[in-house]
Amino acid sequence: MSLLDVERERPELLAQLRRWLANEPMIQQAFYITGGSDFILIVTAPDVDAYDALMSRLIAENTNVRRFTTNVALGVIKRRSAHSRSSGRRLAS
Repeated sequence: MSLLDVERERPELLAQLRRWLANEPMIQQAFYITGGSDFILIVTAPDVDAYDALMSRLIAENTNVRRFTTNVALGVIKRRSAHSRSSGRRLAS
């Protein structure tokens, strides 16, 4: 997982970054978030060199990215891929 911080949150700069992230095959998921960082990326790279190359390209091709922080999962506690609706209640439209 990588956390991204951007310099400016101008709509055109964010749109450019979102397109880049969406088109990068090693980025499996990308979330625009609130809090200490601006984006969370779930990245799948075959090795550390490929990850380093990806992040170097990210910084070089997206000058609005201020920095990134790398986090590596050491173990899985819980992982689900399907949304559960155990309560049977419907969400309001």
